[in-house]
Amino acid sequence: MELFESLFIFIKLLIRDTLSKDQSKFDKNQAQAHYNLGNKYMETKQLDRAIDEYNKTVSYYPYHIDALVSLGIAYFHKSQLDKAREAFKKAYSTDPRSSRAIYWVARMALEDSNYNKAIKFFQKAIKYKSDFVEAHYYLGLTYLRKEMFEFSIEYLRKTLELDSEWYDAYIYLGESHLKKGQIDKAIDMLENAIVVLPLCFEAQLIAGEAYFSKGDMDKALEHATRAKEINTNSADIHLLMWKIYKNKGLEDFEKLEKKHTIELNPKYSIIIEVHSKNKTINHEENLQILSAMNTLKNKN
Repeated sequence: MELFESLFIFIKLLIRDTLSKDQSKFDKNQAQAHYNLGNKYMETKQLDRAIDEYNKTVSYYPYHIDALVSLGIAYFHKSQLDKAREAFKKAYSTDPRSSRAIYWVARMALEDSNYNKAIKFFQKAIKYKSDFVEAHYYLGLTYLRKEMFEFSIEYLRKTLELDSEWYDAYIYLGESHLKKGQIDKAIDMLENAIVVLPLCFEAQLIAGEAYFSKGDMDKALEHATRAKEINTNSADIHLLMWKIYKNKGLEDFEKLEKKHTIELNPKYSIIIEVHSKNKTINHEENLQILSAMNTLKNKN
């Protein structure tokens, strides 16, 4: 399989080099000038101007890999995903060994919830650039969404080995440990993240889930309250509050949080219906709820 892939890449590069031998119709100096200007616009988040300059770049030199990737990134930030896909596809077709192009093809696959393709291309990006921090991080996230926790832990740990200040990795490493049933490890990771990112909604939410699974309702409520202060419009936080109040036996608050949860995400009514019959929710049942939430999100 690797031999076939290497041969395929060799043929594509040979065709590209053959087609580009006649350089008389290209102006690399003009292309580079527009590319540099596009980068300046990107730095100041003037995306429309950046897009215009990157398009000018590839009009002068169609094989400018960095311009094609940067063009895709600009479209991505403008949520013009079809145009972003097209730019990344052209970049990858132009140079199948470009780790940046490969990485962004993977990012778009992740955006589309095509997790198998995302994994394949993130791994390929790492193959060509072994210290590619972002590729390790998003590969870890992809495995987390697929609920393959051993692999998500492996790649999120590697992310932190490459960059100890990549604090989001602590959050999702904590989530991976939680969903694998390693509650104390989860709490350690999440508390580390919260020290640096006290206003991070995901960190406070997942910490609340971890303490809930541990059976510490007071700590769970503490983190859940902080998360709710940051984002009160999340069905996830209201569902967590519902679980906490249910376990604490506070029926009025439980009913209120149930109402808010279903208003914000009607699909969660299935989860509440299944677990309403139980007087309390234990760790194993909480893992079932978290898995069900992940499944419902992946169907969106």
